[in-house]
Amino acid sequence: QNEAPFRFLSGGFGIMFNVLAIAAGVVVLIGALKMKKLESYDWALASSIIAMVPCISPCCWAGLPIGIWAIVVLQKPEVKAAFKRITP
Repeated sequence: QNEAPFRFLSGGFGIMFNVLAIAAGVVVLIGALKMKKLESYDWALASSIIAMVPCISPCCWAGLPIGIWAIVVLQKPEVKAAFKRITP
């Protein structure tokens, strides 16, 4: 009885779900690195949004507050200006 809710995560659906979760993790990691280096505002914003999506972000419980924090910081004018200064 307790295995029924998790049965859908096996087989083809489970493989696709895991591939999607790994891809989301890679996008979040790339965006975080680009955010740290002030390289790409779009990647940083996209990775912040993906981090907030439950169950596919690399860390479900920490992804929401960290994603919200990142979006709030990215919306500040001085942060946007810093990205524009660095980006050619």
